Amino acid sequence: RRDPDAAVGRIESAVDDLDLTVKHIRTAIFALESSRPHEQGIRDRVLGLCREAAGALGFAPRVLLDGPIDSVVGDDVAADLLATLREALSNVARHAGASRVDVTVAADRDEIRLRVVDDGSGPPARGREDGRGLGNMAARARRHGGELELGAASPSGTDLCWRARLDG
Repeated sequence: RRDPDAAVGRIESAVDDLDLTVKHIRTAIFALESSRPHEQGIRDRVLGLCREAAGALGFAPRVLLDGPIDSVVGDDVAADLLATLREALSNVARHAGASRVDVTVAADRDEIRLRVVDDGSGPPARGREDGRGLGNMAARARRHGGELELGAASPSGTDLCWRARLDG
């Protein structure tokens, strides 16, 4: 009552928390629905890749799916998104020593975004990347007018963000 600005801030924070909770609930509902046999969409395939990666990681990644992913993403972008996710999860399993991975796939009419954040050892030092994985991920993003960003997560780990433009 004495500080209206603080009250507004608390309300806005609560609304943001509720919005995130709704997104997590939608993802969980979709995961339950995806256990039924039918044509696999991108959401199904993202969840499937994360389930497969759990064996190598030693734990299941947390997944958040947001937006009209299955209806706005074409087959060519979907293939590159899924290949990038597979490579990113493989990199975490092989190199990061992580105990947690958060995977977010979000789409709107113009863009699809994949974010993979772990709490492991952090990104490789510049010039120390083994293999061609990061280069391949970046090339896949550029093929669709997007980009790959790789940085340190806070307080530790790696934050990979892959974006691609959607034609439509």
